[in-house]
Amino acid sequence: TIETVALNIIGQIEAISPKRPASTPAEPAPRLPGPLPSVAPTKTAENAKVLQSRAALLEQINKELRKMLSAEEEKCKAAEDQCTMLALELKSMSKENAELKAQLQTQKSVSGLSRGATWQYKIDDRWEAFPPEANEHMHQAYLEYLKKKPSSRYATINSGGVARLVDFEQMQQKHIATQKVRHIRVSAGVPPQWVTPAAELLQQGNELESFYQEVTDK
Repeated sequence: TIETVALNIIGQIEAISPKRPASTPAEPAPRLPGPLPSVAPTKTAENAKVLQSRAALLEQINKELRKMLSAEEEKCKAAEDQCTMLALELKSMSKENAELKAQLQTQKSVSGLSRGATWQYKIDDRWEAFPPEANEHMHQAYLEYLKKKPSSRYATINSGGVARLVDFEQMQQKHIATQKVRHIRVSAGVPPQWVTPAAELLQQGNELESFYQEVTDK
């Protein structure tokens, strides 16, 4: 750690520093006649060497501290990057979870009658059923139309090598190759005496409340 490095280097500085003798009680200076003797000159070269050693150790401390600080900054940067990545993943997972919940809600809200719906087209005086693949595509497109989504009135249905342009508002289909127009209809597979339109039956949910209609007594 930074504290350990600093303590080790400080110990080195104290080791090379000149030792001062322990202080002793000062004795009163005797009164000497005449001038005082001269003091020995300071050991300038030795002091300079000690100062250079201290400066070198301080520079070493500075380098070690900068190195450790750089390592800590790199760790912080890596942690920040990881937090950012986790936040993005969480956002993506939340979005995916919301989409799955919406799909589940849609499946719950679609009536069981919807799964048995049959699409037919009129040829001469009889009604013919669409092939299973075209029937599924027609039904999914019709549910989008019932939800009043933009550009959902028309749908291109491809099945068995035949392309048809369907108009759900007019309940017609046009054979793209021959331009032949025919009427279409959807059967919810309910008894003929039921008066509720197929479009409403297909949008009923599976909950019991969806099978009742609230009316006001006059």
